[in-house]
This record gives sequence, C-alpha cells and structure tokens, in this order.
Amino acid sequence: MVRRRSALRHAQVIGPRGPLFPDSQMTAMVAISPLYLPEGFAVVHVDDSVPVVLTWLVPITSGEADVISSAGWKALEQVFVAQDPDLSDPGRPEVALREPGS
Repeated sequence: MVRRRSALRHAQVIGPRGPLFPDSQMTAMVAISPLYLPEGFAVVHVDDSVPVVLTWLVPITSGEADVISSAGWKALEQVFVAQDPDLSDPGRPEVALREPGS
C-alpha cells in the first residue's frame, strides 16, 4: 500500500487466501472503521494536521466475503448487527448467512 500510495477503501476485502489463523474458519479480512473504539479514534491528525484514517482489519470467512462481493458491505453488516458475533475473535464461527428454508 505504501508503494502504491493508496489506502484500503472502506469495506475492501483482502482475500480469501486460505486459513489466516490455526483452527480458524477466517480466510479473508475486511477493512472497516474501528467499531469498538470511540468515534474520535478513527482519524488521527499528524504533521500539519494531515489526517490519518485508522482502519480495522476484521477477519471474515470466505462465505462472509462472498456476501460483500455479491450484496455489498451493508448486507453483511446487517447480519453482524442481528447476530452480534465477536468480530475480534479469529476463532469465531461463520455467521448464519441464509435464513432456514431460503
């Protein structure tokens, strides 16, 4: 990213690339705002007030990455809000992506 002089975009997915952690279903990361921290933490101003936007790389499964690819970040965000998984736990199970019978 430094060589390219570009940052990650909001909801940009990196991967899937295979298991990211031992004994984990997580195969990709999604770049989002740091949700569990105060809003003021998202941007830090350095040298002459140059803004540095902090990004949280959240581990996600291949299925969750597919949801972002096909339906967008908002669709997966709604599932996360409804099911409230611990996004900081790389050992968490994949969220239920489809309602039973659909």
